Amino acid sequence: MMYSKGQAKPFRLLSVIIYAGLLAYGTLYPLHDWRVPLESGWLPIFGHGSKVSYSDIFTNIVVYIPLGFLLARAVISRSPIGKIIAALLGGTVLSFLLESLQVYLPSRVSSFLDLALNTTGALAGGLLFVAVRPQGRIYECLLSLRQAHIRPER
Repeated sequence: MMYSKGQAKPFRLLSVIIYAGLLAYGTLYPLHDWRVPLESGWLPIFGHGSKVSYSDIFTNIVVYIPLGFLLARAVISRSPIGKIIAALLGGTVLSFLLESLQVYLPSRVSSFLDLALNTTGALAGGLLFVAVRPQGRIYECLLSLRQAHIRPER
């Protein structure tokens, strides 16, 4: 069964919601032992973890790339800049919310570096969508290569 473009739009938003839920679950796991921090204010989020590893940096960027891609895909705007901004803002807001909630979990470390890396990943995902969308130059180049070198069998 094929869906028209109007019917497919709710599925685009649903994919963003599902992926954001998976990110929230992974970021806030374990989901128990919530406590109010002893420090006052938002100071904990601006600290940084004592250890920063390359795998942390890589993971924080890579897990937000699909979110940025899905956000850019779900946006109604036809403007590539609008899609990139939506991915950037959506990724930043979700990351800030999750990093802020991590303050209440003693087993998790909230970090401004994580926020910056997550935002970078969402931006990369938005840029990736703009690059490979059907109106993009990379898509057109790949399509022309496919048409020139791959012949359908009859």
